[in-house]
This record gives sequence, structure tokens and C-alpha cells, in this order.
Amino acid sequence: AASDVYKRQGDGGVDRYTAGVIATLKKESFPMRHHAVAATLLTATLLVTGCTAENSAENTAEQTTQTTQEDTTRLLTDIDGTDVRVPKQVTRLADTWDVNNQFVLMLGGGDTLVATTEEAKQLPWLTKIYPHVTELPTPASGTRLNVEELKEINPEMLLTSSKEQVEAARTQGIPAARVDFDDFEQLMKSVRITANALGTEEADQKATEYVTYMERNLKMVADRLGGMPGEKKPKVLHIVGGEDVTQADGPDSLVGEWIAATGARNVVEEVVDVTTVTPHDIVDAAPDFIIVGGMEAQLGVDKLVNDPALANVPAVKQGNVVKNPVGTSNWGRYSAEEALQLLWAAKLFHPEKFEDVDLVAETQQFYSTFYGYELSTEDAQRILDGEGPAA
Repeated sequence: AASDVYKRQGDGGVDRYTAGVIATLKKESFPMRHHAVAATLLTATLLVTGCTAENSAENTAEQTTQTTQEDTTRLLTDIDGTDVRVPKQVTRLADTWDVNNQFVLMLGGGDTLVATTEEAKQLPWLTKIYPHVTELPTPASGTRLNVEELKEINPEMLLTSSKEQVEAARTQGIPAARVDFDDFEQLMKSVRITANALGTEEADQKATEYVTYMERNLKMVADRLGGMPGEKKPKVLHIVGGEDVTQADGPDSLVGEWIAATGARNVVEEVVDVTTVTPHDIVDAAPDFIIVGGMEAQLGVDKLVNDPALANVPAVKQGNVVKNPVGTSNWGRYSAEEALQLLWAAKLFHPEKFEDVDLVAETQQFYSTFYGYELSTEDAQRILDGEGPAA
């Protein structure tokens, strides 16, 4: 019976239906005039069987590839909300944002760095704590990425603040994630992203510890300064760097955020990141404090205090033209040490409310906890004074 033929098993691993057709053709009683029809049927059957087997093999290969990929990689979400597939544990990391090199070091990933920036090599405290950074190649400048050099370095992924660099790396098949921040929330998020990039338990624990410390300091400052009337808040001018004292930080920046958080008023009222100020503007604004950032801050302090046009500005008259602390990065700008900046600025503006805060001890503890580096008292004081390591 036809049903009996269908159930028979064929030779050579073909399916039961094909085996049945072959068996029927072998019967001597099969009419010769039907041989052509039967041959056509057999050919069609074998083609269908072959296609089915081929598709099955392709599907199996795809499933195997997907399974293997899921076993060895994971998805990381960057600061823009873009999902990036990266190795489960990154052992070769290119980081072309000098500030983020600091995060990698803080999270225990210093040994994974295979590329950095020229700017990172110019940070004295970073190179003192992590001298290996001076030996790393620098495949990027500004927003430009030398993709051929990066391919030779052969990183497993790239971290950068530049959208252009991210795009350039991805077009070459190199996983790239963007990190960036201009407020406290994004800063802590970038620390988390960097920890996720490294993919280690140590990095995750350090990131949690850092975020906890930052939130503690934010809360401490807010609790002690909450409800302060505007007229009691000192006026502050923050100069970007000592090389050019006409460039000031506005409210729409991380600098503007910590000024507001520490009970002060930014004399730059225009909602901008950075703006140009003249001596006349400074006189009119009459800041109580002038803070100069950057590694060349002393140049700026000297220019300001020796400018006759500024002699009657309150900050100059009262000796409150000061350098911003500088550690492995500039505290007041893009830095993990922003957590310390909060305490420093709050104590500078409101010393009576933060008498119990020992900035030298806080700095030493921070470096010990997050960098595994023991600062001497002198070292910590030099950082607070905006000075590099002693010669």
C-alpha cells in the first residue's frame, strides 16, 4: 500500500518519503511507460530534499554563530543610548579621551589601555601615578582618528568623547562607545559606562563605590547650604585657564553646576558654556572670588592681581584670586576628582560651615581608595594648591 511505502526507511540517510519512491521504482512490476514520470518525481523530490537540507544547515550555522557571539560578547549602552556589542571582558582598550583615561585607571583597568592621547601624557599627576601611559600610542587628535594606526594597535574596543571618532572606528569594524558629561549625573553615568566596558567585577564595584562617594558629598554640601538666601552667596568668576584670562566658564557647564551646588553665584549670567570677559566686565561683575583653572593657572593669577584695572575688584582686594586644584585631571572641569572639588569649593566659599572637612585627608583617602596610590601630606597639599609633583 502507498501508506506502507511511505513508512519504509530508505538507505543513505534520505527521508522516508524519498526512500519510498526509490523502493517503488525498484519493483519489477512498475510499468515502463511510467518511468519518465517517476524519474521526474524523483528528481523533484531530491531537489526539495536537498534544498531543505541546505536551508537547515544554514539555519544551524546561523544559530551556532549567534550562540557563540552571545557566549563571548555582551551589549554595552553608551552615553547616547546606543547599544554596542563588545567582548565580555575587554583586555585591549583604546581610550582617546584624556579625562576618561583617569576613569579607566580608577576602575582598575590601567593594564588594559593600549592607546591614549597626547593630552593625557601632559598631566603630571596622572603620569606619576600611571607612568605606563607615556609609552602608549596616540592615534587621535581632536576629533580626528587615524583609523589605520588604530587598526595596527588592534584594540578590542574604543572609548572616546568624539562622535566623529566613534563613527570612524565603527566603519572599520572596531566596537566604539561614547562617554561624555557636562553635569554630575552624566559624570556618574560615564563612570558606569567605563566600568561596563571593562567588564570586570572590580570595575563594577569601584564604580559603585565612586558613585556612592560622589552622592555623599553632594548631599553633605546640599544639607549644609540648603536654604541659603541669594544675597549671602558669594559671586564667583571661573577663568578657564591661565594662558588666556579672557575666557570664563558660564552656567551651562560642569563648572557652572558645581558653583551653584556649593552655594555661590556665577557672575557670568549668560547661559553659555564658555564666554569672553574683559577687565571692564570683571570690574562691573565685582566677583568675591576669582578661580583660575588649568595647569598654567599661576600665569592667570599673576596677570589678574597685577592688572591695575582690577585693583578694586573684591576678589583682588581680599586676596581671593586662587588656583583651582589639579590632580590626575583638572578638578574643576572634566574629572573624577569633581567629588573632591565639591568639598574644596564649599569650604572656600563657606569656611565656617565646613571646618570639620580636612581636604588634605580627603584627597589622600581618595587617591588611596580609587587609584591605589598613597599620597604624602605634601603631595596632597600640592594638588590642592594646583601644583604638579615635586621635582
